[in-house]
Amino acid sequence: MMNKLKIFDIHNLILNIDNIFKNIEVNKMVFFLLFGIIFSYTSSYGHNLSGSNGNVEQWVNLTNQMFYGNNDFLFSYGPLYWLAGGMTTAYSKYSYWASILLLSINYSFFWMLVFNSTYKSRNLLFLAISYLVFFKTLNLNASLFLWPFILVAHWAYSENDSNVPDTKLIIFLGLISSALFYVRFFYGLLGLFTFGAYFFSRFIIDKKISLLAYFLSSLLFGYISIGLVIFHNDVSLYSYLKINSQLSFGNSVDMTLDLKNNSQTFLSVFVVFIILNIYLLFRKRSLLLTVNLLLLVLFKLGFSRTDHYLGYFVFPIAVISLIMIFEKNILGRILFLLMLGTLYYLANSANIYNMRLHVFNQPINWGTDYKTRMANIYQDYVLKKNVVDYIGDATIDVYPYNNEYAFANKLNYLHRPLFQNYMTLTPTLDSMNKKFFESPMRPRFILWTAAIGCQESTCNPFSDLDNKYVLNQDPLTTTSILSNYHIAMETVGKNNIPILLLEKNNKFTEASETILAEKIMNFNQWYEIPSSDSGVIKIRPNFQFTLAAHLKNSLFRGNVVNIFYKLYTGEIKSQRINVLNASNGIWVSPLLNQMSDSGFAGDKIESIMFTTSDSGYFKPSFKASFINFKIPDSYSQKNHLDEVIPVATLVAKAKSFENVTCQGSIDSAVMYPPDLDNHSVDKYMNLTGWLARSTLEGTLFESIFVTITDDKGHKTYFPTYEHKRADVADYFKQKQLAAAGFGSTITLAVIKGEYRIGLAGYINNKVYNCTNLFTPLVIK
Repeated sequence: MMNKLKIFDIHNLILNIDNIFKNIEVNKMVFFLLFGIIFSYTSSYGHNLSGSNGNVEQWVNLTNQMFYGNNDFLFSYGPLYWLAGGMTTAYSKYSYWASILLLSINYSFFWMLVFNSTYKSRNLLFLAISYLVFFKTLNLNASLFLWPFILVAHWAYSENDSNVPDTKLIIFLGLISSALFYVRFFYGLLGLFTFGAYFFSRFIIDKKISLLAYFLSSLLFGYISIGLVIFHNDVSLYSYLKINSQLSFGNSVDMTLDLKNNSQTFLSVFVVFIILNIYLLFRKRSLLLTVNLLLLVLFKLGFSRTDHYLGYFVFPIAVISLIMIFEKNILGRILFLLMLGTLYYLANSANIYNMRLHVFNQPINWGTDYKTRMANIYQDYVLKKNVVDYIGDATIDVYPYNNEYAFANKLNYLHRPLFQNYMTLTPTLDSMNKKFFESPMRPRFILWTAAIGCQESTCNPFSDLDNKYVLNQDPLTTTSILSNYHIAMETVGKNNIPILLLEKNNKFTEASETILAEKIMNFNQWYEIPSSDSGVIKIRPNFQFTLAAHLKNSLFRGNVVNIFYKLYTGEIKSQRINVLNASNGIWVSPLLNQMSDSGFAGDKIESIMFTTSDSGYFKPSFKASFINFKIPDSYSQKNHLDEVIPVATLVAKAKSFENVTCQGSIDSAVMYPPDLDNHSVDKYMNLTGWLARSTLEGTLFESIFVTITDDKGHKTYFPTYEHKRADVADYFKQKQLAAAGFGSTITLAVIKGEYRIGLAGYINNKVYNCTNLFTPLVIK
């Protein structure tokens, strides 16, 4: 009994690492040589000293959270991710050197196994080619999650397929794999799949289940025991699993970023699959299950977001392909070269990391405390003194983005579970935030900042990543905040962008909602918004995925769905929606575009339409409910339509019409819906531009018209509304020209044939038709 218990004695395992790895059969001198070289490089790895400044990655500011406070860092990047160097600044010199040591051991162990195997097979030249084309550094990030595969491959090629690791080593690897979950979740997942698949294959070959059982038992034991040490709350063990499963699914459906792959890309992926499987079938069948499982996972990781395919598919597959040169075999060499060519095409000559020499020049001043270091990095985010004084030591969250303000001002940052607004991708994650803001734990203040799409003082603070609307990203969260916090003061932040400080109400209240209408709706069809005297109108569509869509979401990525908003002026705006969170309510009217200490302001919407890029993704009809929410700090702006004088009235009053050369521009003419095949749906064109009577004198027309002229010379005039153009005023140094901008929406329902879109100005009862400002328009 005592002998069995010694198997689980972690202390003895660590003290006897040399014995544990006795059957790896490698040159230890090579390991220590590599360790010395890599340690010298890694010792001054560059911290991201700009942090999240200028990007959307708020998590980089929280990776050290296990060292301070009582919050648990729950994200796809784990609470031990600081070990991999993924932070804005290291917490202390001790955590810094622990990170250096771990990375150096990992990289050295990985390359030791690779060099050892390719040296034995006399294939170092092929390794050099792969290194120069793809890797270019000994600090290879892919080795953090692919060292388990290289170890498994090393076993498979050592002596013969009957070479089996001993029990102590298996248990040790199970514990290490469980720790990888807390470095980054998918690191642990690939460790589980790699070792699990290989030990299962050994079970099929050798009829021994003990290897797999020992590994899975130690991994489960390690996940629980390590998690209990790291997390403050035991429930975080489960929450960490739930959040990562939801983030993975949400990433695939709603973080596709409108990027596309061509057919040659997928053909190349298929070629990769064929090459590897031909080699494995002929030369190493014991790795068939392991490699194909990794291929499936890496394809999902790389292509569920197209911007990830280099780091999570091309480079990792280049590592996996090294098995073809782990033995001296002509077939392996030929297939390896074919693989390199295929992967090079996929990479499209992308540059990765350049290796530079660093010798212990630490980039961090350890004499400065952590809070001060973080504050120094984010000096652009310092708030006015009266705001910081008002907040004091009270708890505060930052919504929707830019937790840099919390660090820059040394605030008592208490963030919601899902702290990055655009990553609250599913109703489950949205509900976790809602529950947080409905609990006694909720912070006293919320600093409401502009969305990530707003980077200057004149922009729409609700414009979000990927042409999304920030209030639709996590609708339960926003409704809970707006219902239970009030505006305490207005200030400005980086680039003079408006910021609101919200303070929690004395009593918690559920958002009051009333169903205004329930309808059966179809895609590509306009629906009027029910009238409401006050509050906010949302819509809850019950989209129904087809079977093909479920498969697509699980194995590849989702489709784009847009909502089109028609204002009472006829102007049309569009936003991409979050498909999974749509059931929690899509913001309809007023469509907010301003915020101040008076509240939130926006345009009143007349009607909406949903479009999708694939008619087979959803069932064509779906139920939807229009909901009215009583949110106190939102209101509608005055309609632009009230300011527009009817064109017919002005043209009828005109005493003369003149053809002149004008100063102005048609900057954009966008068709809505943009790629709609359904010809029964009306099309519209949004135009923007500017027109001045004189840029030299800074004078304007009383009104600006858009004109459409047919092939017979007949001209039709359309109204416009004012669209501020500070850029025009700055360029010509005439501040009056800020009012020279215009916008207009024209229905094209009854227009067919060849036309010219132009501009005209009206002043002193005269219409001036611009002969130099036009663009052709062909409607089939």
